[in-house]
Amino acid sequence: MKVLAILAISLLGLASAKAATITVEIRNRPPDLIVEDGRISGPVFHLVEAIMAETGNTARYVTVPWKRSIVLAQQGKAGMLIRHSMDEDRAAFLSPMPYGYERREVSFIRRKDGDADPRSFDDLAPYLIGHRAGAYYYPRFNESGQLRKIEATDEKILIKMLAAGRIDLVISDNSSLFRENAEAAGLPFDGHFEPAPYKEVLLNGRYFSVPRTGDHARYFEDLNCAIYQLRVNGTVDRIFIAAGLEPPIQAFNEPHSQAQMAACS
Repeated sequence: MKVLAILAISLLGLASAKAATITVEIRNRPPDLIVEDGRISGPVFHLVEAIMAETGNTARYVTVPWKRSIVLAQQGKAGMLIRHSMDEDRAAFLSPMPYGYERREVSFIRRKDGDADPRSFDDLAPYLIGHRAGAYYYPRFNESGQLRKIEATDEKILIKMLAAGRIDLVISDNSSLFRENAEAAGLPFDGHFEPAPYKEVLLNGRYFSVPRTGDHARYFEDLNCAIYQLRVNGTVDRIFIAAGLEPPIQAFNEPHSQAQMAACS
């Protein structure tokens, strides 16, 4: 009995040593992730909790503006980043963990009484375009050095600038959030704004990630494979369906998904 007791204590110690507290950096991105009045909800939150259950770890949630998260990640000081897109620049310092893809519409919002009328990408050239600091929309827009752009950390600032005629357009990849922010800014969308004719429709990857360097880099393998298992066993789909949302498309022919599958299957 004494030997069994010692063995049980040893096993408990090993389990405790393996378990970790993962810092998860969050921001309000409804309807997928809702951070409001100190409460967190939405399917991405439930997906994080499922990942923690799969790996035996615990999440510690901290609210960090996205631009700050990127700076910290470049220094290897960020925690786990959630619900974001990925490009080559980010992949240089973030280890990508895809959880699916979504058909995403990127639109350009104008004032109802404004003159901005872009009908193609080339038509954007004359206009001053507001965008969220650090946000990734689509390659041609983000990589263009010819467009006139102005950034702000808060979309409500851009909405007020648009209404005041200080900018011509605001790019948006989340129409429901734009409407919510317009309402919060005291400028209800339908009374003040409308989408311009030009828009882009993309199949966009949705990712979690950890920095390639620093403390959280060591959790990549376990977290990545947990996400893969939740993708293939249908858990990701079920979480989003339970929230009344369309689940991400589970395509495995994209390079990051192929790498994930090769490492974890």
